Amino acid sequence: MGGWTKARVVGVSAAVAVLLGAVFVAPGSASVARATSSADCNVIQSIGDTKSSLSANDGDVAALAASFKSASKKVSDKKLKSALSTIGGIYKSVDSANGKIAKAAVVARNIRKYTSAFAVFTKALVECTTSNITLPNVTIPSVTLPPGVTLPSGVTLPNVTLPR
Repeated sequence: MGGWTKARVVGVSAAVAVLLGAVFVAPGSASVARATSSADCNVIQSIGDTKSSLSANDGDVAALAASFKSASKKVSDKKLKSALSTIGGIYKSVDSANGKIAKAAVVARNIRKYTSAFAVFTKALVECTTSNITLPNVTIPSVTLPPGVTLPSGVTLPNVTLPR
């Protein structure tokens, strides 16, 4: 998935989350039972890959709904599976509703379900995105510290020469 497409998937999802009252997410609802597996990460990171761009247009909402529903069938984590299915179902209902008022009514009826599911999805997505970040080990030469100053084991400071 290209950078813009990922941003748009998350952007469209976030926009719907705002519409659905994301501030009402119950504490603890964003928990995933275990670390997201790499197989599940591959699935959720491919959501929206079928289109080069996504927007809030009706056709894009239908494609996004199908993408979430399809992903829900491929992941193994039960909470994530349920969350993706819920998000896909709500997007499908929004897409199927006729007119803006009917679409808004679908959104209003599903505020809590969507925000809870979106929190699980977002947590897994962040977990997947940040799991491959590795910080390098850095060794800094040690210095003599003044009396009474100690550093934790393994932490050293560089030698510093101050100008006179």
